[in-house]
Amino acid sequence: MCARTVGSVHLWILGYVLVMAGTVSARDYLNERRTIAASSQPTAQRFTFILDKDSPYPHFDFTVQMSSGRADLRILDPAGRELERLGAQVCTIRQPISRATAPGAYMAEVTTTDAIGRWGLRIYDGPAPTAASIKAPPGSSPAPGLVGAGFMMLMALASVWFWRRRSGVAWRWFWVGAAVWTIAVAVKLA
Repeated sequence: MCARTVGSVHLWILGYVLVMAGTVSARDYLNERRTIAASSQPTAQRFTFILDKDSPYPHFDFTVQMSSGRADLRILDPAGRELERLGAQVCTIRQPISRATAPGAYMAEVTTTDAIGRWGLRIYDGPAPTAASIKAPPGSSPAPGLVGAGFMMLMALASVWFWRRRSGVAWRWFWVGAAVWTIAVAVKLA
């Protein structure tokens, strides 16, 4: 193994350890699991979790594995407004509770209907979203996003121009390559 490969492996291991450490050390607000052996009437189970002013950014992990029926999740803020609503027969969803910003007592409600199987719900501290993942308010300029896209296009054109000058290949071969690439993408999308 060369030194560069060993260094890359060490970086991957370090990244994995740091990600897992963040997941393990995240504070759980709620961690509930249920197994349902026999189909019954619809049941609704409510769980309360408290977010204080120092709570980072809450996330939820909802796992459903039903052989029949389904499980539905609703998350309500302290004022009773619905923040999340989803459900399925089989799913695994991990995402932030994007509008859970006020401190207070939140409620998670899991409703099962004609269900046989299991479900799990975990609500925990997660990383804050990056600035790039936050949607811009309506009416704001899209210019910052276009700068990156324009720069990428400029770099692509500059690389073609540079390789053309360096190799001396006729322009028609670049156009043939572009046509082959376009056909390949069209076939892939079809």
